[in-house]
Amino acid sequence: MATTEMTDDMVVQGARAAVRIALAKNKARGVSSVAYDRKTKTIYEIRSDGQRVPIQVGCDDWQREKIETLAGITDMERRDLNHRG
Repeated sequence: MATTEMTDDMVVQGARAAVRIALAKNKARGVSSVAYDRKTKTIYEIRSDGQRVPIQVGCDDWQREKIETLAGITDMERRDLNHRG
């Protein structure tokens, strides 16, 4: 039995097909999907009716503090990291 090596193009085609299938499944189920538009550099929610709604991504101070606490980064460590650079 002969085997064929997969080329990069074959892998990319397979990945794109998998994404198309997943988006179609979500649409059929009435579930929203999330996609990134490389041209506009924007994250969109794709609703089951096909509507694309941009998602605002941001981090205010309260969220930053919670993330740093969960990640184990203290204010002193952050200052040390900033001064080392």
